Amino acid sequence: MRIGIVGTGNMASLHASILSRLERVRLTALVGSGPGRAGPLAEKYDARGCDCLEDLLEGGLVDAVDICSPSNLHAEQAILSFAAGKHVLCEKPIALTVADCDRMIEKAQAAGVKFMVGHTTRFWPEYVAIQRILAEGRVGAPQAYYACRLASTPLWRKWFAQGSSALYDLLIHDVDLFNCYFGKPKEVAAAIGKKGEGYDGWNHVQVALLSHTNVIGQIEVSYLMPRCFPVTFESRVLCEHGALEYRFQRRRLADGRYGFETVHHALKMYPTDGEPSDIAYQQVDAYEEELSYFVKCVQNDTPPALGSPEQAREALTVVELVQTLLDSGTVKRDG
Repeated sequence: MRIGIVGTGNMASLHASILSRLERVRLTALVGSGPGRAGPLAEKYDARGCDCLEDLLEGGLVDAVDICSPSNLHAEQAILSFAAGKHVLCEKPIALTVADCDRMIEKAQAAGVKFMVGHTTRFWPEYVAIQRILAEGRVGAPQAYYACRLASTPLWRKWFAQGSSALYDLLIHDVDLFNCYFGKPKEVAAAIGKKGEGYDGWNHVQVALLSHTNVIGQIEVSYLMPRCFPVTFESRVLCEHGALEYRFQRRRLADGRYGFETVHHALKMYPTDGEPSDIAYQQVDAYEEELSYFVKCVQNDTPPALGSPEQAREALTVVELVQTLLDSGTVKRDG
């Protein structure tokens, strides 16, 4: 199976590294944001560097396209790929509007190709372990959910001027997890939001959700934390007979080199009666699991059950509603 990557940034580089290791897969082409931009990465993996997406699609080089470009480009690049008869894996968010998302789904269905969205948390082993325990009912019915995803302003913050923000980059992850665990919320309330000086998008937000089974949820996301604040992911589910918690923190290297080191990583169960314990789970690379799954879906002619465009649409629908509530100053509206 021949795959071409759209993009040359950090995510594209990560995907290229993984694809180069997968069996029955060849990374055959890359395209960047302009002529010559794909050259260095393409040369590293012995692939062809294309000057534009049309060259990648029309040159008989690929069977599938892996879109790792800025979020505002996803819709048009995916639609061009569908028109060329290519299968598509698109990084999240699927698009920046539900209207664009619907166009993408319609075009993919009309072309008869496989379409998957990179909601990596569906493959993240700790989140998968929480989902498994909830499904097994080991701690009873869920009652409340809390999640946070906190970081300083990313180096690629120029994307914020193109319509993206913490809503579409961070919040969408935890909304998708809420949907995965409890179903699409019946009610959404945006409690607080700040944009941050010099930005148009909402980059520190707290959102309250209510599921159809009356699970109450609170999600906090931020790109406004101080640069010395550790990147923090938390996910906690309070159930009838205990609680589940995943907590992860990493901080920048102290010696000035680019990179991070993990300072806290725990997945625990807290039973109502008894002592807390570590939750056993299989540690895997979520990105490799995601890419392998996409390849298998294409090779086995199977629609994706994880990261489906319909699941991506459900998450985007909630995020778009939160954006509307924050823009209008409205506190609460039924979803």
